[in-house]
This record gives sequence, structure tokens and C-alpha cells, in this order.
Amino acid sequence: MRNMQGMGSLIDKYKHRTQSAIDDKTICHLFRQLVLAEYGRYGANSVQPTCVRGSSLMVLVSDSVWAGEIWSRRKQLRLSLNKKVGYDYITRIVAHTK
Repeated sequence: MRNMQGMGSLIDKYKHRTQSAIDDKTICHLFRQLVLAEYGRYGANSVQPTCVRGSSLMVLVSDSVWAGEIWSRRKQLRLSLNKKVGYDYITRIVAHTK
């Protein structure tokens, strides 16, 4: 039984190390791929992830129409992004214009 507890803590440590190993560049790259798949090249040119602040992804959009689109689909985009990451890394997507 003691070995099972040791194995469980080892797995928890590995999960934590794996989850914290992802960086902002990877998150932004995955979000760009997601936008390209959802909206094509026009969307990819109009919606650009800028940075991650805490657990929020900041996204620069070309105009208010794209800001509205990202806002209205923020939950679906966040869930799709977290699915690509493998766990709930991003809790919020914030769109802003230039």
C-alpha cells in the first residue's frame, strides 16, 4: 500500500511539471492555429494573440466586428484551446482593438 501512495505522488508531481512546462509562445501558437481553422486566413490576419497574463489570453483584433465575434465565441474558443493544451490553462480570452 505504501508503494501505491508513493506512485500517486510521483504521478501528481509529473502532471504538475508537465502542466507548468507550457509557455506563452506555445499558447499563442495554438490559438493562431485554432483561429486559422475556424476563420481561415482572413480571421488569422484579423485576430492575433498578444500575450498571456496569468490565465487570461489577450487577443488583438483589427476592428470591433472581430472583437464582438471573439467575445460571443469566447467560451467555445477557450474550451477548444484548452483541449489542444490538454488541461484548463486559459480561463479567459480578452479581445482588444488597436
